[in-house]
Amino acid sequence: MKKVKWIFWLLVIGFIVLVIYQNQNYFLNKQHLGIDLYFQQYQTPVFANGLLILAVFLVGLLLAYVFTLSERFKSGRTIRSLKESKADHLEQIALLKREVESIKASSVKTAEPVREEEVEAPSMPEMPPAMAEESPSMAEEEAAVPEVKENQE
Repeated sequence: MKKVKWIFWLLVIGFIVLVIYQNQNYFLNKQHLGIDLYFQQYQTPVFANGLLILAVFLVGLLLAYVFTLSERFKSGRTIRSLKESKADHLEQIALLKREVESIKASSVKTAEPVREEEVEAPSMPEMPPAMAEESPSMAEEEAAVPEVKENQE
């Protein structure tokens, strides 16, 4: 992409040089500018047209710079505040990581292995034999549910 930019700018500069070279008589021709106010007339000293074109170009650059100056200050302030915000967020992330690591370290130190003998399995109440015969088992209920879903599709 950089090569394309260089080629583009070289073509633009070459075109400008070509226009100036082929129109040297116009750019080197000397004239003066005049302004006629109602109560006074003013005429500039004699100077070349090329100098006038260069002066107008430079005044345009200066005006463009002045008008974009406030936007540059605003964007500079925005960038500065975003960098400060980023730094604050990175500090907060580091603090939270340290806190998580300390919690992990403290839980590893205090955790004791649990033996199977100490863990009691919760006991299920037994169903009366009549209810056990009427209610289908869990395996049968789970098998019935997918069939219904398949039928709906």
